Amino acid sequence: MEFYHKDKKNLEAYIKLGAKGFYPLFPKELINTYLKDNKINKLNAAEKIKAKSLLKKVCEYKTNKKRKVIIETLNTTDREIFLKAFMNLIESSILDESPYLH
Repeated sequence: MEFYHKDKKNLEAYIKLGAKGFYPLFPKELINTYLKDNKINKLNAAEKIKAKSLLKKVCEYKTNKKRKVIIETLNTTDREIFLKAFMNLIESSILDESPYLH
């Protein structure tokens, strides 16, 4: 999934951290539940559109604290879509850096 925004570099920093197993935007419970239930799925077309708008919304805020608040205030469905999109971006980043994993 491609994502372009004026603050894309900030998002890339979170993606690099996520590739190393550190997720500063998400509560540990959410990540643990997500990974435990193995809900890492591809997004369908409607979810991709929603994910882009959610990523854009989160990127509009400058501080980590404000971004976390926005994510925590999302409804359950939107939070899951955001998390799926974020994990897909991390996966893509890892595969781009290590093409032999394809």
